[in-house]
Amino acid sequence: MSIEHSALNLRLPTLNELYDMGIEDVTWDVENLIPNEAVTVVQGPGGIRKTWLLLQMGSSIADGKPFCGLTTIKRPVIYVDFENPIMEVCRRARILGGSELQLWHLTNEFPPPRLDSEKWEAYKMIEPGVLIFDSIRASHHLDENSSKDMTIIMSRLKELRSVGHTVIGILHTTKADPRMHRGSGALIDQSDHVLGLTQVKAIGSDENVEDNFDEDLPFRLGHIQKTRFIPYKMYLRFDPGKGFSLTDSPEDGLLKAAYDLLVDYQRNNPDPTQRKFTEIIMGETGVGRNRALSLIKRGENNFWTFFIKRGDKNQRIYSPILREK
Repeated sequence: MSIEHSALNLRLPTLNELYDMGIEDVTWDVENLIPNEAVTVVQGPGGIRKTWLLLQMGSSIADGKPFCGLTTIKRPVIYVDFENPIMEVCRRARILGGSELQLWHLTNEFPPPRLDSEKWEAYKMIEPGVLIFDSIRASHHLDENSSKDMTIIMSRLKELRSVGHTVIGILHTTKADPRMHRGSGALIDQSDHVLGLTQVKAIGSDENVEDNFDEDLPFRLGHIQKTRFIPYKMYLRFDPGKGFSLTDSPEDGLLKAAYDLLVDYQRNNPDPTQRKFTEIIMGETGVGRNRALSLIKRGENNFWTFFIKRGDKNQRIYSPILREK
C-alpha cells in the first residue's frame, strides 16, 4: 500500500534556508584532529597504544587542556571500555595524573550496553559530549566482516552523532599493513573521519615500521583513507612513564622561528596585523603565503594570541605568549 506524499506533511529545509542558518563549516573538539559532532575512527595495529592515546586525548578534552600542543574544547567525556582490565586503566590514570574523564567499564554496577543490544539507546540519554568506544569490535556481538551487520553498528553511532555526541571508535588493523583494518569496509565507508596511529621510520616520513615497535622512533597520528574534513598529521613520541608528547618536526621548528620573529618585531613596533605577521614569516623563513597563514593558525593560543580590532576590516592583531625558556 503506497502512502500519498502529501500525507507525510514534510517540511524540509531548502538550501537557501540552510545557507541562512550560518552554521560554521566545522568546529574541533581537538584542533584539526577530532571534529565536533562527527564519527571518528582511530585505527592502528594491536599494541601500538591506541588506548593510551585516547585516554590521554579524552582527558585533555574533559579538562579543557591542550593535547600535545593542540587546543581542545572542554566537554564531558565518557570512555566506554569493553576491553581493558580495570587495574590497567587505573595504572594509566595514575601516570596521566587523573582527569575529569569518566570511565564506563564492564566492572561498573551498570555495565555499558553493547551497541547491538536493546539497551544501546542509553547512550542517547547521556548529556551530549564525547563518547570513546574501546573498541568498536568489542562493542557488539555481530559479525564484524558482515557489511549488513556493521552498517547497523555505524548507523547507531551516527544516531549518537545526531543527538549531539562526538563519537570516537578504536579500530584494529593488521600489524603487517596498518592501512588494512579488520572487518567490513562499512566501518570506514560510513565514518566521517579516519585517523591512523602508526610508527614511522623518521619525523616527516609516512614510511611505517613493519617489525616490532621501537620506543626511539616517532609515531604518526593523522588522517588516513577518508575524511569529510581537512587532512592533518602530527608526529609524537611515547614515554611509558608520561604518555604521548609532541616531537620536534620541521613544522615545529618553523613555529618556534615564527614566535622568535614576533617577539623581535614587537620590541620596536606595535603588535602586527595578520597581514604584517604573514609578511614577516614569509620574508624571514622563505615559506609561501598559505603555509605562513597555516603556521599562524596553528600557533594561536599556544605561541601567540590575538584580538580583533574593530573597524577597518576587523583586523586580527597578534602578540606573543610568554614562554618558558
